[in-house]
Amino acid sequence: MLTAAPSLVGTWRHYSAAGTWHTIIISDNGEGNMEYGVDGKSSGYTETRAWYLKENTLYFGKLTLNGDLYEVIDYPVLSSSETIELFDTLHAGKKYMRLDKGIYVEI
Repeated sequence: MLTAAPSLVGTWRHYSAAGTWHTIIISDNGEGNMEYGVDGKSSGYTETRAWYLKENTLYFGKLTLNGDLYEVIDYPVLSSSETIELFDTLHAGKKYMRLDKGIYVEI
């Protein structure tokens, strides 16, 4: 479903706990990377590499190591109301998507 790929472009964040996040940066030039945060502070980045979408799976690089691939459950949509999903807050009118079992909100 490569036609859905442009909708993935952006910076997306998922909170797995209070102060612990995973950010995915997807650029329109075909490159992307990830950032991790713990205790409210950045704790590391991945190298920038090519991203692509194949059969509803988002890949970062040709060799996917350490979980650098994600099943796209729901492509980006606008939140119709303010909702809290575990540690993620969806504000009305803000884009979000579901990857694997997490909600990623555009920041």
